[in-house]
Amino acid sequence: MSEYERIVEKCRRDRINRRISNTSIEHAAVLFKHLFIAAASIPESEPQEMRIQTGDAHPAFYESYVDCAQRVMGRGVNIRVILTDSKADIAGNAFLSTVLRHSNGDVRTSGSQEEPGIHFAVVGSSAYRIEVDLDTFEAFANFNESIIAHRLIGIFDQEWVASARFKQEEPRLVTI
Repeated sequence: MSEYERIVEKCRRDRINRRISNTSIEHAAVLFKHLFIAAASIPESEPQEMRIQTGDAHPAFYESYVDCAQRVMGRGVNIRVILTDSKADIAGNAFLSTVLRHSNGDVRTSGSQEEPGIHFAVVGSSAYRIEVDLDTFEAFANFNESIIAHRLIGIFDQEWVASARFKQEEPRLVTI
């Protein structure tokens, strides 16, 4: 385990209010892993929900979290995803398909005319990761800071109301 992951794990486990920098895709992966771990044990006093706003849920990144999403939703936590890229391949993305198939999951495409410009994830009402540079994955996270988490929840919930629900088509039997 790297020193970076030790710091992230301690902040998550002990719910430390500390801003954690994310300067690479590897850091993003560590933070997402720990956000899913946090989602599996959200305190009862907080919303049992993980909210994710992202561009297209890039398969190379998100597909490694399919099992995590299944475990979290299986524990009764809702996962809601807003895609800001209207051309995202939802049906061909294993992570998004997993979320859509579960009764505790939902995926929508952004209802805004313009891409909101930020990608983030919020767990409960105090853990989050927010990207500040979409090209370099530069971001910061915190596992116990409710002010920014509540602001992100407000942004997400407002966008959720304006978003379009993705309807997953049932497989059709084709006769030849």
